[in-house]
Amino acid sequence: MSTLESLNAVVIRERIPAKVTVELLSKCNLNCQHCYVTHSRPSLLTFSVIKNLLDQLQQAGTFFLTITGGEPGLRDDLFKIIFEAKVRHFAVNLLSNGTLWGPKAWNRLAELGVD
Repeated sequence: MSTLESLNAVVIRERIPAKVTVELLSKCNLNCQHCYVTHSRPSLLTFSVIKNLLDQLQQAGTFFLTITGGEPGLRDDLFKIIFEAKVRHFAVNLLSNGTLWGPKAWNRLAELGVD
């Protein structure tokens, strides 16, 4: 059995949420026809709720965290959220349209180690 197969077996047996996606908000700066997000739905997780969720995911053994929205770049605390996720050793993936950021923000994402 390969290492990956062994890891997969443990994840299944122990019911570890290895990959988790968190939708931070439904709001977006674009209105793409192909988008699956219902932008009119009010949803905004507070920073304290997100931090608590990250703690719970860490305790549960999560490896991979995908952050999405709507458009997560609309959150003023996005980099703070990503930092908190990285402190907890998650591999962070960000799903964004990327239209809100300039070089400074892109560099900060790179510094934080976001995929």
